[in-house]
Amino acid sequence: MEKRMGEIEILGKVYPLNFSLRIAQRYNELAKENRPGEFGVDHRTLELLHLLMEDAAAYNRVVLGKESETLSLEALELVFTPADTPKVAEAIRKALELGGMRMVTAKSSKKNEGKG
Repeated sequence: MEKRMGEIEILGKVYPLNFSLRIAQRYNELAKENRPGEFGVDHRTLELLHLLMEDAAAYNRVVLGKESETLSLEALELVFTPADTPKVAEAIRKALELGGMRMVTAKSSKKNEGKG
């Protein structure tokens, strides 16, 4: 099976992260919202992390038939500090990268070999 999920370690436990079309659409909505009084990038980063965790749990349940734990957005807000933003951003970047890559192999038919 191809590796398509990222991960992040939080308080000694590793959580999977999954990037899908559903997450891309939701994050575009979050980026457009004007939310006075929030930390901006740091808060949106945690919201995206939460979405990736939820999507990984859904992917595991639907595709792999196994349950995986997630943390609530509130828990993430309590655990992480602004100093953790680079760590969180790197985990998100890796999940987005893995979710966007596909390992595709194609075999040509005998009829098409040698044509080019």
